[in-house]
Amino acid sequence: MAALSTLTTAALRPGTAVAAASAASRAGSTAAFRPAAKQALSGKALSHNARSFSVAAAATEAPPTPVVATAPSVDSERDSRSINDVGLQFKFIVPSAVVGAVLGRGGGTVAAIKRETGAYVQFTRPGTATNSPKERMMIVAVERRDQLPKAIELVFQAMEREGALDKLRTKQFAQDRYFFQQVIPAMCAGKVMGPGGEAIKSLSERTGCSVVVEGKSPNAAFVPFRLVNYLAPGAAQISAAVAEVVELVCQEEKYEAGIRELTSVCFRIIEIPERRVGALLGPSGSHIKNLQEVLRCKMGVADNSNKPGSRFVSIWGAPLNVKVAVDVVLLATGLLQQQLAAEAATPPSTPRSSRSVPFPSSLSPSAAASVNGDVE
Repeated sequence: MAALSTLTTAALRPGTAVAAASAASRAGSTAAFRPAAKQALSGKALSHNARSFSVAAAATEAPPTPVVATAPSVDSERDSRSINDVGLQFKFIVPSAVVGAVLGRGGGTVAAIKRETGAYVQFTRPGTATNSPKERMMIVAVERRDQLPKAIELVFQAMEREGALDKLRTKQFAQDRYFFQQVIPAMCAGKVMGPGGEAIKSLSERTGCSVVVEGKSPNAAFVPFRLVNYLAPGAAQISAAVAEVVELVCQEEKYEAGIRELTSVCFRIIEIPERRVGALLGPSGSHIKNLQEVLRCKMGVADNSNKPGSRFVSIWGAPLNVKVAVDVVLLATGLLQQQLAAEAATPPSTPRSSRSVPFPSSLSPSAAASVNGDVE
């Protein structure tokens, strides 16, 4: 236990956590943390001279190459203008299986949509903006918001024409209905719901489409976005509901800037022991600030917790960045070391792939849902 305590303390001395995060960034995987941490656990307590996490190593190694959460690359028609040159953006989460139908051969379908409506339609590449490779973020950019409804209608028509519309029947409890999701800045949720939820209720009744804004976790340190869920028997009802939601979110003057910042819907909330919060934050928050700069993701610790003895860390950014950040948090708070120690105690004859190494119940990652329904 003393060795674990020394390791977690040393891991967040000035420069060392950043160096460890940078190493994982260059490796392109969270696995870069685990061998180094495992090696440290196999010997004596970590010191200033320890090879894996020493301050000296951080000072002498080449400048770190951080994981950069830039705007996702996209598939679209080739044009001299970029989608970022267009004023208003609207973002949706769709199954990867419908992307080809919307793009068309050689991008012909999205080119036709642009000619008819003036709207740019693009998709992020797999793994750059969503939690699952089975989903993609669809970005529709227009000069005026009244161009969007027709563009969405044509998107659905393209799916139907190519036999892909049924890919939107993703809900087991409603196989006879189509499911569609829109990403909005968190600040716009109130506009969509209205006082007492009256706005969204009347919207659903008018359009024949069930519209729900996903809830936020009480343990979230911050909420960067909200998902609007549409469920309807036909694409026409979804198109009508999207048009009304767009009118509501655009009443928020900060919508245009807010939606451009939402390049990912990868958001995680993990539980850590309350006694380890200071080790993660550092003096005046210096440690967590450095980690955010290196990993290019937003991190925060919630002020309040609904579980005594625990606090919750929120992480948001590109999927790879978030994955690395989760391992950094587990390392800094001692959870990763406990997992590695448990793995080391497992008999060698047990195949690694079949091992089940649960965290101690008091330290286990939270099962609390994030703002987009994911758990860590």
